[in-house]
Amino acid sequence: MAEIDVVLADDQPLSLLGMRSAISGQRDIRILAECEDPHCLAEAVRHHPDVLLVNSSFLGDQLGALKQLVGQNHKTQVIVITSHQDREFLDTAVRCGARGIIQTECSLDEIPTAIRKVRSGQMWHERDAA
Repeated sequence: MAEIDVVLADDQPLSLLGMRSAISGQRDIRILAECEDPHCLAEAVRHHPDVLLVNSSFLGDQLGALKQLVGQNHKTQVIVITSHQDREFLDTAVRCGARGIIQTECSLDEIPTAIRKVRSGQMWHERDAA
């Protein structure tokens, strides 16, 4: 199986550590970069990762930034990690280009599965794990 190149983006170091630990040990997933600020993220997506795993708080809950990222790089599939439960926010994230939504309460085991599914061109929502 080909490697899936992933960029992690979160402004909270502990959350970033959680993302990393969820992926570590996965033979088919490689972390290209870990970003704690928007400048780092802008640089990292220039390397055309397969998947961007980003916390909605990193985007400042302004999904226009997500739309811009997706528009600049059609190869990269985006998964948004969020604590938002409201349907409007989730629908907006998808309309802005997110191919996956993961709730912050999810099991870390779901993250590699979501990455693989989104990379294969499918959508992911945490209810897919049920």
